[in-house]
Amino acid sequence: MRAACDAVVVGIGTILRDDPQLTVRMVPGASPLRVVLDSALRVPMKAKVLSADAATLVITSDRSDPAKRENLKAVGVGVHVVPTTARGLDIPAVLAQLRDAGVESVLIEGGAKVVTSVLAAALVDRIVVGTAPKIMGNGTNAIGDLGVGRVTEAIRLINRTVQVTDDDVLMAWDVDNSHFRSKAADDRQLVGAGEER
Repeated sequence: MRAACDAVVVGIGTILRDDPQLTVRMVPGASPLRVVLDSALRVPMKAKVLSADAATLVITSDRSDPAKRENLKAVGVGVHVVPTTARGLDIPAVLAQLRDAGVESVLIEGGAKVVTSVLAAALVDRIVVGTAPKIMGNGTNAIGDLGVGRVTEAIRLINRTVQVTDDDVLMAWDVDNSHFRSKAADDRQLVGAGEER
């Protein structure tokens, strides 16, 4: 999936927890632009995602340390500042920044805060879920609170496909945001109206 996208996006929580490379290693193909959403620039300078294996862009907020921004730039990492919202970095601004950089397809790999933010903003076209033959008990949440109280308000998934690999099962759906998108737009209008007061 990484090889088929222009960029792969993760939040700083994924970097701190897993220290991923976010490169293409198991199939032929170029590695995508690695994008880390990190409003306070907590990314360690020795993180694997900062290696020269692929290009990396860290998107941060204006409250991040300017000296750390310069340190990242000095090792060849791109750094861009975007506005913030109550949920964190402004996701539409992040995606607009990527679009301006020529990115046309984005794989959001995690974590839960980033996935929740793009779902809440009704900016997801397709969801892929992998099931591995392992049981952890209480694991890491994949999605946070979307403010959905009833099934009729939920994000609808359509056009299911299933792929069985040696051990895993991959399920994918297109996302139908038609009802949820209008709810998300209404929520943004209410927030905007509240900010004007």
